Amino acid sequence: MFNPSRKKTEILLLAIVILLFLFKVSFPPLKYPSYILYFVFVPYILISYSNKVVSAAITFLKNYAITIILLLILIIALLLSNKLYMIVLKDTINAIMVLSLFFLLSLVVQNKGEFDYFIDRLLIIIVLFAIFISVFELFCLFDIIPDYDYLFNTFGERNLIDSSKVDTNFSLLPVFFAMTGLLYLLRNSIGSRKKVICNLGLAFFSLHIFFSGSRRNTGVPLTKTTATCNLTELQP
Repeated sequence: MFNPSRKKTEILLLAIVILLFLFKVSFPPLKYPSYILYFVFVPYILISYSNKVVSAAITFLKNYAITIILLLILIIALLLSNKLYMIVLKDTINAIMVLSLFFLLSLVVQNKGEFDYFIDRLLIIIVLFAIFISVFELFCLFDIIPDYDYLFNTFGERNLIDSSKVDTNFSLLPVFFAMTGLLYLLRNSIGSRKKVICNLGLAFFSLHIFFSGSRRNTGVPLTKTTATCNLTELQP
């Protein structure tokens, strides 16, 4: 029997899993919660919708045939290689997880009303994630949280020399997504109170971007400690 509240909960959890997976690069502490929730949520959905998995899989294979073929070619090339390239292996695993999330989305969301509900909750969660990340990074910038460098150097050292070569910093992506979502909400016919909240959110995110410390406006704040270390490295 169809349970609307259960369906809404599943759609909400699916939105959270997708955003955790996407934002784990922007905010390293989300990496482990994203994996844990993913490996718990995927079996639950497959068991709950076991009677629709086969038909949904056939439709999914038809819609994403080219993407799946390219992924299979990548997997075969990885297996036939003389060496195990960790970067290629990680990209392959991420691609498989992304496709599986799309499959779960096609399995759970089955009509326009459910899709509209998914988009609505997705926008709200993006804004909440962005607020949390912005507050955290601004606290780090003003030395309210002391272990900023240790936390955000999880994926390796990020300094002035590296940033001039390769831009691997995605810490502001959730903020830009949230600003896009707020601009989308402002286009709709919403009340004056919600318009004020959206404008305050845009102002707050703009402040975070202004203090980000990156010449591309896509980097984490440059702290005094990091700047001192970088200047020391540049000395002959």
